[in-house]
Amino acid sequence: MLVLPLGELSRMFGEPIDGILGFQMWAGVSLRIDYPHHAVQIADRELPLPDGKTVFATAKGQARMRLDLPGGQSATVVIDSGSAAYFVVPEKMEQALSFRVRPRVTSYVSTWEGMTPRRTGRLADPIRVGRYVVEEPLVSFASGETGVMGTRVLQNFALTFDFAGSRVAFEREGAEPIRIPSLRGIGAGLEGESGSWKVLYVLEGGPAERAGLRAGDRVVAINGQSPDLFGPEAMKAAGVRVEVQRAGASRTFDVPVELLVE
Repeated sequence: MLVLPLGELSRMFGEPIDGILGFQMWAGVSLRIDYPHHAVQIADRELPLPDGKTVFATAKGQARMRLDLPGGQSATVVIDSGSAAYFVVPEKMEQALSFRVRPRVTSYVSTWEGMTPRRTGRLADPIRVGRYVVEEPLVSFASGETGVMGTRVLQNFALTFDFAGSRVAFEREGAEPIRIPSLRGIGAGLEGESGSWKVLYVLEGGPAERAGLRAGDRVVAINGQSPDLFGPEAMKAAGVRVEVQRAGASRTFDVPVELLVE
């Protein structure tokens, strides 16, 4: 057992998360995660052989698969139910891709090198997950050789993992293309746990910086509530009111929610 702080994960998904069940727990069974119907099923079921349409081979004992990208490229991606990302692919592949919206810095992530900018753009071409089409998806770029398929893509599917057979199945009602909405935000990242939050970064020229927020501000409340409750739903509003403590003084900022990537 590992004891981990889950406040950031709860904030990212907009609801309390009490624990994480690692995929190693399901080695002897099949695990079905049905996002559209908010259901999880455990069964003794063997998936058919990979066909590249709905059933795909995974790395032995891992939730990793090959994903075809536009331009004749492919990448190994982690099927990550704990990530709020769309698609993340190795940055070395960027030059071969065509964009409707060129990548720009939309966030920062912590790495062993420190805070590293994460760039996101919208592709001009679709990404195909077998028979399913994701039109003009949002794609972020990261160093390394492995990418991510996060929950903002996975939420469109029912997934069945057959870890013993090293396979995963993607199922979806209907054949219409999947469309990824625009990315909106305040241009700042928060970090913390159980009511003790701070501004981790602000994007240069972004709405949070223009409103006056600074990295290091201690966040007391957002829209009059604990920052523990601040989640993705807030990004549908026109703005948020952020109360912070800075140098022993309380300050309140009205920060607009703006389009980061159309």
